[in-house]
Amino acid sequence: MRPDTIVLIHGFWVTPRSWENWVAHYEAKGFRVLAPACPGFEVEVEALNADPTPIEQVTVPQIIDSLEKLVGGLDQPPILMGHSAAASSPRSCSTTATARPASRSTPRPPKASRSSRFPSSAPPSRC
Repeated sequence: MRPDTIVLIHGFWVTPRSWENWVAHYEAKGFRVLAPACPGFEVEVEALNADPTPIEQVTVPQIIDSLEKLVGGLDQPPILMGHSAAASSPRSCSTTATARPASRSTPRPPKASRSSRFPSSAPPSRC
C-alpha cells in the first residue's frame, strides 16, 4: 500500500515553520502532511529567540521518542523526511517504528548547494 502521510522533521534550531511551503506542496499532491515540533519547540521562532531554553535542553533521545510516538499512532507507515541534523531522525525512527525514510543522508553537500548561488527555498515543481 502506498503511504498517504508524510512526516516532515525540522532540523535543530528551527521550528516546523521551516516546512510551511513544503506542507502546502505535498498537500496539493494529495498527501496528509504532519510537521511536528521537537519537544519545547511548539512556539514561534521569535519566542525561541527571546528564550532559547528549550533549544538548550532538548535531547536527541527526546526528539526520537516524540517521533516514535507520533509514527506509532498512525494507521499506516508514513514517509519520513528530515532536514539538516534531523535527516538522521528518519533512520533512527524507522528502526524502531514502522516507517519509510524518504532519503539517505550523504557525507557531502549536494552539487547545487556548492554553487555560488543559494538554491530557492520554494518547493520544486514536481516531487
